[in-house]
Amino acid sequence: MVAQLACADCSRLFPTKIGLSQHRRHAHPTQYNADKLSRVKHSGARWSQQESQSLLRLANNFYPSCETQTALFARLEQYFPGRSAISIKTRLRVLNWQAQQDESSSGGPDQTIGQIAAY
Repeated sequence: MVAQLACADCSRLFPTKIGLSQHRRHAHPTQYNADKLSRVKHSGARWSQQESQSLLRLANNFYPSCETQTALFARLEQYFPGRSAISIKTRLRVLNWQAQQDESSSGGPDQTIGQIAAY
């Protein structure tokens, strides 16, 4: 005996999963699409180029007054609502930002600004 799959919308029976899926796609498109959309995983917010530039500028300005990078990320969180310290840390890493240890050994502030990646 072949297992039968029932349509959740009209209780019609189908011998295969593909048959059921095709039926739902054609007979119940609104519900089918809503179910499909509910299974889509959202990738999260993206950083705009303007946000990335602001992040680099603020990181360079605030780093000397923060004792640790963790403190810097927490401080930057206040300027980017909806962004966690982890997302700020990750974005700075993607932008190749490096904390200034000492201006005299780094050669100047221009070396701390990373290339802005188009993500």
